[in-house]
Amino acid sequence: MKKIFTILLLLSTGLLAQGKYFAGAGYSYLTPVGELKNRFSPGYGASVFFGKDMSAKWTLSGKLEYLVFDKINEDKMNIKREYLIGTQNKSFTYPIKSLKMDLKAYGASFQADYHILRDTWYDVKLNLGFGIYKWNFSRGSYSDSLFAPDTAGVSKLQEALQVPTLDQDDWSGTFNVGAEFGVQIVDPLWFSISAGYKNILGELWSTLKLDFENVASMQMIDIKATLRARF
Repeated sequence: MKKIFTILLLLSTGLLAQGKYFAGAGYSYLTPVGELKNRFSPGYGASVFFGKDMSAKWTLSGKLEYLVFDKINEDKMNIKREYLIGTQNKSFTYPIKSLKMDLKAYGASFQADYHILRDTWYDVKLNLGFGIYKWNFSRGSYSDSLFAPDTAGVSKLQEALQVPTLDQDDWSGTFNVGAEFGVQIVDPLWFSISAGYKNILGELWSTLKLDFENVASMQMIDIKATLRARF
């Protein structure tokens, strides 16, 4: 990780050596999509960045970011089972209660912005970024007793569920694409709102006893508010 930050610092120093440059910070509201939304509710992130105008149409920047998903999607926390009751297979659904689970990531990336419209007081641009992130996924242990009624309506234990804790820790590449609209507040401060798609190319393992499918990549929609200074 130290090598990545060193390379980022050296390259960004070169970017800022000539011409106009900028620096700022952003706060993100992150909505999981794909299989990730079956595990988590929206999360949040924070970032700092610095970069340079390469031309009237293009800017390059380096970014450090931290993001967190720490609220599970309660609507999706259900275990589905099928048990033989008498001579028929019947389906049952059991809510998952008080499960602890979170996903955290931090890393560095570079971003290229293409300015569609640009004036002294407003800016509309598209962006594309690539980077590498260190991430950690943690799921607590879970136990439950699953009951179902027999043919006489008497509740009987069908399964004593015991699921051990799970921790994953890895480095993964990431990319993002999006669009941004900014306005000048007062020289040199700018405020902008952006919407984009982000994908951390890492795998979250399945937990079949809890009906958790494998997450092939961690996809999310990033709605970000940014404050920057241009010099």
